[in-house]
Amino acid sequence: MKKGDCMKIRCGKIVELWESIRQGLRSHSQLKVDKRVASNLAKCAACVLASQSSNSSEWIAVLPRNCDKKAKELYIRRVLSSPLIDVS
Repeated sequence: MKKGDCMKIRCGKIVELWESIRQGLRSHSQLKVDKRVASNLAKCAACVLASQSSNSSEWIAVLPRNCDKKAKELYIRRVLSSPLIDVS
């Protein structure tokens, strides 16, 4: 296995999880989730599941986005603090 192949496999698994969660959120009849919100929430959930941690710095490490660490941190913070996501 070449250097970097492990990360490609890991990112591939995250993308698979992301797609599966996103489709589930969009297809659930009782949830009225905006397409963009469903996609962003699914991406964050996939990172949490892939890292198997509650540590947000580990989520940032596996988030499949081409940007710096600070931008990833802001992205996760924006998604989780969105008023469109009701956790109650």
